[in-house]
Amino acid sequence: MSRLLATETGDTTSFAVHSDSAPTYYVTGNPAQMAEVTRKLEHHVAALTAFDPIIGTDIPVTARLADQQEQSFLHMVTADPNRTPTFILFGDPDFFLFSSGTTTACTPLSACSTETNGFAWNHGDFQPEITNTWLGLAGPGVHHQGVTGEIFSDHTDIRPTMILLAGSLTTTRMRPRAVRSVAGRCRPGPVAPTSRDAYDLADAYKAINAPLGTLGTVTLQHTTASIEGSDADYGAFVAQLAGFTRQRDTLAGQMIQMLERAEFGRECREAGDRGGERPPRLHPLTSAFSDCC
Repeated sequence: MSRLLATETGDTTSFAVHSDSAPTYYVTGNPAQMAEVTRKLEHHVAALTAFDPIIGTDIPVTARLADQQEQSFLHMVTADPNRTPTFILFGDPDFFLFSSGTTTACTPLSACSTETNGFAWNHGDFQPEITNTWLGLAGPGVHHQGVTGEIFSDHTDIRPTMILLAGSLTTTRMRPRAVRSVAGRCRPGPVAPTSRDAYDLADAYKAINAPLGTLGTVTLQHTTASIEGSDADYGAFVAQLAGFTRQRDTLAGQMIQMLERAEFGRECREAGDRGGERPPRLHPLTSAFSDCC
């Protein structure tokens, strides 16, 4: 990345990256989001091209960009500000990106790309070929339904799903939800978790709160366009997204409380009043449950 930037834009800004198909950029000195050095580097990164040895031609490197406000919206900011990247480049999925820190010219451009043997990656980025993986569930209380691609879940959904399958309770707040579409006739909860409202609520929670949910995908797209635009428009967008993030967090907090009461209460309710219709998924993993009572 450092060599490509120097070759194509003349930008020799000092930075470090965490190598990935979506590398995190840490600009030396930890400049502010609106600092000139940050904005210049973002614009230059957005315009980069590189030789793709898989298809044999030069292609754009950057598919999406996430600044610190977008990272907050996507739940990528921790309590330690030193861990927060200046920005993140979500690259073309053909690339695994790294930086040597040197500025030797890429002459030709293909000199800065290699295709190695015995190396594959399936993490980072946002494209389906990178982010779609599988989870297998088997055992008491799990439907024997075979392979399905209909269930949308995140890694964080696995813990509440396992807790629900095991019939355990927890006092720890869980931002993810159990995957309800694995559940069959009987589920715990003081609120009927098999009602249409409960299923719709769970789907809506995932849509607004998951990094790869509907809302996260849309904000990442708009953030990228805003970063690539003028400073004035970008500043206005950052302020708007900050307010939007607060509203989303408040709403998601209320939704997860309702879902937790439905999933982890002690009362068991039948799902047999749906006329034999298989209940829709409440939480991605819960479609695996059979009789949990």
